[in-house]
Amino acid sequence: MWMDGVMALIKKLKVLLKKLKKQSVKESVKLQETKSNLDGVGLSAAKMTKISDHISYEEAMFSRTALRRGISNIPGPEQLKCMMDLAENFFEPLREWVEGPIKITSMFRGKKLNTAIGGSRSSQHMKGQAIDIDDTFGHKTNAEMYYYIKDNLIFDQMIWEFGDDHNPNWLHISFVTHRKNRKKLTVAYKDQDGKTKYMHTEKHETRTGGLSPDTGPRA
Repeated sequence: MWMDGVMALIKKLKVLLKKLKKQSVKESVKLQETKSNLDGVGLSAAKMTKISDHISYEEAMFSRTALRRGISNIPGPEQLKCMMDLAENFFEPLREWVEGPIKITSMFRGKKLNTAIGGSRSSQHMKGQAIDIDDTFGHKTNAEMYYYIKDNLIFDQMIWEFGDDHNPNWLHISFVTHRKNRKKLTVAYKDQDGKTKYMHTEKHETRTGGLSPDTGPRA
């Protein structure tokens, strides 16, 4: 009798192991599909929860304007790949230095959303190559992050967004992988008529006139 019980138990264990093996294979396939899709095969963004260790998918897409106006703000595979590159190469190293949360005020903006907020028609936000950050949580000031980024990290363009000479209201930073990052420094300010102006500088302290950068108002 006891032998029959042992055999029945072994049979149940074999069935359980078979189920676990099938589940493991399914998870492996999902992982491989995600990895291959990042190369442009059609990533299902809806299944993603994180862009990187410290940027959630929801946070990267969030926009009050999009919610208010019912605008869909979903990136495609190429845009998502750019966002992940930006997060890995720029945001995560900055986050490690800050040693605490950094407020993301805008990351991805689809074309419709970018138009709705009056963003530049060539904004790098639409390509998933730009991010706006703020010192809301108080671990480092925007100015402290600006100078750390300038001296230690790779970026394509960084904008000191308004504020004053001591601290900007927020920072706009872009990062690209298809060409060399320019490390371009720009200051955004309001003129006497209240119009937004931009000045480019190599060291920030020396401000010179220039072209309008790839940025726009907050989403």
